Amino acid sequence: MFYPVLVLDKTAESIIVSKESLTDEELLMDMKYILAKMTWPEVEELLKETDIALVPVGSTEQHGPALPVDNDAYIALNAMAAS
Repeated sequence: MFYPVLVLDKTAESIIVSKESLTDEELLMDMKYILAKMTWPEVEELLKETDIALVPVGSTEQHGPALPVDNDAYIALNAMAAS
């Protein structure tokens, strides 16, 4: 499962995601900030330092019998990581 991710960087010079395709476990260990796992006070505190947020989204729908339903979310997350 992929979570919407809040990626914060005051200078916008780097993204906290590897440019490789990540497994769910690698993503969760590699990400510094995961919006779905943060409390609102944590988000509020981080937004005092920066106003940059990247939230990759993709639809969750069927793509036939061979692909998982999170295929679009996976593509969005990896596109963000590659940028």
